[in-house]
Amino acid sequence: CRVRLDERNLHHSNTEAAIEWQGGAKLHYLHGVYFPEDLWKKVISHTMPFQDILAIEDIDQRTQAMRYSDVEQFLAHMKAEKLDEYNKKLPTGDPVNYRLFFIPKGEVFTEDAYYAVYDCPSTMRRYMSGVPPMKTVAEAMAWKMSSDLYTVSAKEWQSMVPLIHES
Repeated sequence: CRVRLDERNLHHSNTEAAIEWQGGAKLHYLHGVYFPEDLWKKVISHTMPFQDILAIEDIDQRTQAMRYSDVEQFLAHMKAEKLDEYNKKLPTGDPVNYRLFFIPKGEVFTEDAYYAVYDCPSTMRRYMSGVPPMKTVAEAMAWKMSSDLYTVSAKEWQSMVPLIHES
């Protein structure tokens, strides 16, 4: 038996079955959530239409599938309100974009939600991360970088250079 796990020791693989037996049986999981193989393939393709993702009945599967969807399509569908935007530059001069959105409770969320949407400075992939209610990108990104041992201020985050102080 071959088992693949994520960083939290949950069954996970977005490239092959998370559990495989010698006899050929396979199980597909994303971060501990089981998916039938056909649905798993659609989700990991990163091309599943957002309407199809919302139609997934199992809320845990739907939540995982949203992680593989197009961020911009999700924001448009949710009628997200952009609260703030901030831009930085890599040492090469290339831009790194950060935005903060408010999404009202409704068909997906049972309470109002706030999300930071940003380009990863090292991969330039766009990510979306839930944050507490905040008014600025700097507050949201500082919160994301803070820990129990050290709190990053919004002003400190603004002074950080991508790929030098943050990655």
